[in-house]
Amino acid sequence: MIHVSPLSLIPGLLFACAGDSDTDDTDLSTDSWDVVMSELDGTLLSVYAPTRDNVWAVGSNPGDGLGGYAWRWDGQTWERLDTGDSGIIWWAAGDDAGHVWLVGDGGVILRWSPDSGFETFDTPGTATLFSIFALAPDDVWACGVVHEGVSSEVAIWHFDGDAWAADPDEPGELIPGKTPNKIWGRSSEDLWIVGGTEVGLHRSASGWKTVDVATEAFLTTIHGNDERVVAVGGPSQGGIIENDGSGFQEVLGADRVANLAGVALHPDDRGVAAGWWDTLVERIDGEWVTDDDVPDLRIDYHGVAITDDGQVWAAGGLFNTFPLRQGGLIRGQLADP
Repeated sequence: MIHVSPLSLIPGLLFACAGDSDTDDTDLSTDSWDVVMSELDGTLLSVYAPTRDNVWAVGSNPGDGLGGYAWRWDGQTWERLDTGDSGIIWWAAGDDAGHVWLVGDGGVILRWSPDSGFETFDTPGTATLFSIFALAPDDVWACGVVHEGVSSEVAIWHFDGDAWAADPDEPGELIPGKTPNKIWGRSSEDLWIVGGTEVGLHRSASGWKTVDVATEAFLTTIHGNDERVVAVGGPSQGGIIENDGSGFQEVLGADRVANLAGVALHPDDRGVAAGWWDTLVERIDGEWVTDDDVPDLRIDYHGVAITDDGQVWAAGGLFNTFPLRQGGLIRGQLADP
């Protein structure tokens, strides 16, 4: 059995990962979940995990002088990185050159490089950026919303390798009142955005258009693989929609699961969705099944990541309080296909 133990965290210092027992050959169950972080001063909102020895967890600013959370695991230790005067860091993603991109409040976009650390970019404005997705070092997309009093505007920005700019085809008029929460895609001509109810956005060679998402749930996050796109949402109760190329269909209704906020799909179609009240749902043989043996951290999960070899990470905290707090991070392993 994996040893489960909360960490006593000291911001800015290195510390070992709790419960370093191997999880390679176990299913998602009580014995396979490892509590890596718990009871943080801030909340964790996103986790990016390209490999087992390169994992990032980002989130709110706990007020310790190091900016919004950016924790990095190198396979041996966790390091709390300094993100300057950033506020909440909402999302993290990486490109194939080894860069890690972070976005957050006030239009903040940071790029971390192994050799030089963080670089801050000039951006088109002060949008709250909820998501970033990197297709290549010179093809990176971010989305969010610009709040102007009681109104708001869609923000979809693109990085071409030299500078960030608002997408000239930005389809704000297509989704009035909606919030672009998350972006994911296979290429710049196959990009997906969800945020809100009833409609999502898809970018093809002919530009952006709205798509029917087959649910009234407020969609929060989208992810996929070569064959399938999956999105999840809520708010008070959750739902899951899938698109295998023939349009979105609701595959898990709101009457079956708590609000979901994060999802990740493995290339082989296994997947994990996560949400409120320690909720985790696993995709097994095409069906989404609730995991009843999740560690009792009493938090809401917001971000999920799966490595190529099936290691699962879920990040969260408390979102109904301000400031955001009680961050937690757990680690598991997908059931064998």
